[in-house]
Amino acid sequence: MDIQKSIVVKRIPSFKPLLWVVLVSSIIFSLMFGYSFSQYSVKDLIHENNRLGDLVSKLEISLADRQRQIQILKIDSKVESGALENTRQEIMLLQDQLNANEEQLLLYRQLLQDGDQFKGLSVVKFELHELSERQFSYRWILRQKTEKMAMANVFSEIFILGKYKNQSSTIALSDLDSELSEFPIPLKLKFFLINQGVLELPDGFDPVQIQITSRYSWNKKTAYNDTFDWIVGG
Repeated sequence: MDIQKSIVVKRIPSFKPLLWVVLVSSIIFSLMFGYSFSQYSVKDLIHENNRLGDLVSKLEISLADRQRQIQILKIDSKVESGALENTRQEIMLLQDQLNANEEQLLLYRQLLQDGDQFKGLSVVKFELHELSERQFSYRWILRQKTEKMAMANVFSEIFILGKYKNQSSTIALSDLDSELSEFPIPLKLKFFLINQGVLELPDGFDPVQIQITSRYSWNKKTAYNDTFDWIVGG
C-alpha cells in the first residue's frame, strides 16, 4: 500500500499592493513638492519683478534728474561763456582806451617839451595799414601849438598823389573814403586830434605820396602844407 505524503507549500505574500502604495505615495509627494516649488518660484519671481520694477523707477527718476542737471550745466556754461566773452571784449576796449590815453599823454608831453616845434598847425605822422589788396586803414595826427592854445576850427585837405595808367594823377581822400561826407574836412582841436578811417584805391591807380594842407576856418591862407611817402605798415 502506497503511502502518499502531502507537500506543504508556503504562500509568499504578494508585493504588488506595497508597490502600488509606494508608487502612489511617490506620485503624491512629487505633486506636492512640485506644487510647493512652483508656488515658491512664482512668489520669488513676483517679488524679484517688483524689486526690479522699483529699481527701474528709481533709475528713471535718477536719469531724469541727471539730465536736468546736465541741461542746467549747459545753460550755465553758455551764460558763463557769454559773460566771459563780454568781459574779454570789455577788457579789450579798456586796453584800447588805455593805449589811446597813453598816446595822447605822450603827444601832449611832446607838445609842451618841444620848444622848436613849428608854431601853428602841423601833422605828426600819417600811418597806413593794408586791409586787402586795394583797401587800407589810415591814421594821422593834426597838432596845434599857439600861445593861447585855444579851441580852433580847422579845414584840412588830403590828396593821394600817384599814377593812373602811367599818367600822374591826384585823388582827394574824400573820393576814397565813403565816410568823409565833406571836403575840405572840417576839424576841431585844441592841442591835437587823431584822425582815422579806411580808404579804397581804384584799380589801376598806384599811390606814391600823401599831401596834406590845413588852414584855420577864419583864414583863407594855408597854415600847413606837407607831403608824406606812401608807406604801408610804417
